[in-house]
Amino acid sequence: MQNRLTQTLRYLAVGMIVALASGCGARAVVDENGKPLAGVHVVAEWWADGPGFYSNQSHCVRLEAMVTGADGKFDFPFFSGNFNPRFPERQRNIKFFKAGYELVPKQIEGSDPVKLRPFSGDPKQRFEDDYYIYSIQCEGYEKKLYPVLKEIYTEARLIAKTKEQKLQVRGNYEYRVNLQELGEAGAQAKAQKAMERRTRHISCGSGGPEDFTCCFGFADSSRTPLFAEILKKEKIEFRLKNNSVCVDYAEQVRVQKLQSTTPYQED
Repeated sequence: MQNRLTQTLRYLAVGMIVALASGCGARAVVDENGKPLAGVHVVAEWWADGPGFYSNQSHCVRLEAMVTGADGKFDFPFFSGNFNPRFPERQRNIKFFKAGYELVPKQIEGSDPVKLRPFSGDPKQRFEDDYYIYSIQCEGYEKKLYPVLKEIYTEARLIAKTKEQKLQVRGNYEYRVNLQELGEAGAQAKAQKAMERRTRHISCGSGGPEDFTCCFGFADSSRTPLFAEILKKEKIEFRLKNNSVCVDYAEQVRVQKLQSTTPYQED
């Protein structure tokens, strides 16, 4: 009797492990009309609170990513597969991204199907809400994130409007994509080159108001004529000197402001 009970418990335990490891059944992503949606990036992140340097911190213990096919289906294991005793009470989050789409609001977490609709908000909302995946840091799983990071980066470059958004795209977004495409050394070299291209040099003399005493130059000389065109549109007098744009001393504050707000810095 005891042997039969032990064997039954073993079968139950194995069954539970298989069920947890294999997921809870495939779910689907559809559009507002219920049609399966292909090309949706689905990212599952398992995380848990564990010991940090000063106090408990959230740790990513596993990450999986996939792209939906014509049937819109996706499936992930429920169990993280991580048996590290330092990370009890593991939780799983699932995120969705497709360029030009957003989640239909007020959906119950875990609902099936998951509904997406064409994005209708502004860039601010997109950067704050829908690009959350870029905040995921899961050591050892960066390669699995690359396809969705690439798609977010491509869209973000097109819709970025403010200086902060453009810096975010040219900074963290671009670097993490380059890290996978070029390797660490290549990504760092490209980031350094981009920074040098945006470097500006300002030199102001102490001449009178009729002198062209403030000269604005760039590490990349191709920026000089682009900036000169901007000054023409703003009807600011200038002259070109040694690949620099020189303006009246009294215009330096206005010109510096133009430097920080105009697209001459774009790569």
